[in-house]
Amino acid sequence: MIFVTKPFHAVILQKRIRNQLALKLKSDLLEKHASLDGLTNLLNRRMFDFDLENRWAESQRLQANFSLIMFDIDHFKLYNDNYGHSAGDEVLVRVAKALMKTLQRKTDRVYRYGGEEFILIQFDTDLEQLRQTAELLRQCIYDLNITHDFSFHKRISISVGATLINAEQIQPIPYLLEITDQQLYKAKKQGRNCVSTITI
Repeated sequence: MIFVTKPFHAVILQKRIRNQLALKLKSDLLEKHASLDGLTNLLNRRMFDFDLENRWAESQRLQANFSLIMFDIDHFKLYNDNYGHSAGDEVLVRVAKALMKTLQRKTDRVYRYGGEEFILIQFDTDLEQLRQTAELLRQCIYDLNITHDFSFHKRISISVGATLINAEQIQPIPYLLEITDQQLYKAKKQGRNCVSTITI
């Protein structure tokens, strides 16, 4: 905030306004970078934790369905070990870009959850829409056709676990994450490069 006392000098006032605008711009940039993953430019884990709590509370208040989609890159450690970490980083960047292009609803937000793992919050959805979104994400990564000779599918793929939480359910957040993680593990046991969904 700028306080102006009379009489004022126009040149000094302009400089003060410019300084305040520059400070505001720096502050906004710092806030933006604090919420983004440095490599993929996706929202980071910190923002996920914040958004999850708020969106979950909102869905309870509005009695709206809520869903989580958790997915990770299949055999990513093998990829890093055999192609190198810089190649692995490039895969993460390409995957992130493909995910962002694929999301169809403005309200859907995807986050880098950690390492090669990603998570998406979907609000006010149904089981069919959830399955379609999860399958769309799986297919878009498979369609990148990135060679991975050390994977059963011979290219980069993802396993996807998705949970739809009915509006009337009242569950703690750790439980929602645990159930979704279980679905991801189930997709891996089914051979990877596939989707496993559940409704609770």
